[in-house]
Amino acid sequence: MIKGLTKISRPLLVAPVVVALGFLSRASFAPAFVRENVGDALYAVLVWVLLRALFPKQSRPLHAFEVLVFCFAIEFLQAVRAEPGSFLSWVRHLPFAALVLGRGFSVADLLRYFVGVLGAVAAEAFASRATSPDEHKGPREGEGESEPRRPGDRPDAT
Repeated sequence: MIKGLTKISRPLLVAPVVVALGFLSRASFAPAFVRENVGDALYAVLVWVLLRALFPKQSRPLHAFEVLVFCFAIEFLQAVRAEPGSFLSWVRHLPFAALVLGRGFSVADLLRYFVGVLGAVAAEAFASRATSPDEHKGPREGEGESEPRRPGDRPDAT
């Protein structure tokens, strides 16, 4: 990762990449499996990234739970029938809202969101392990002194 980035700016660099991948997953040249499944998983990843930028110190399990609650709430909202002329019906006809809210309820989407959150958790865990040593607090295991100091040892003694 680029040195000096904060926990807030890192997710904001990832968000445009996730959005681009989401649009590519819906492209006509993408395989049918990708068009049908990947977009919903990437939606959950995008929610993960944006909420991580807002709450960078939150634990991964709590963050994963909140992202799933948000994604599931959006999905269950799609099951609500909106009367013609209602506010919900009007919002659903806005192009951007259709991207955010989706078009119809699907149980399979819930599984796709879950897979997306698992992928985000795994990617973040991997990225946090791959950070440079100067971003960690203290030496990693195996680094530093070869023998532990005993009381009375002088630091400059060899």
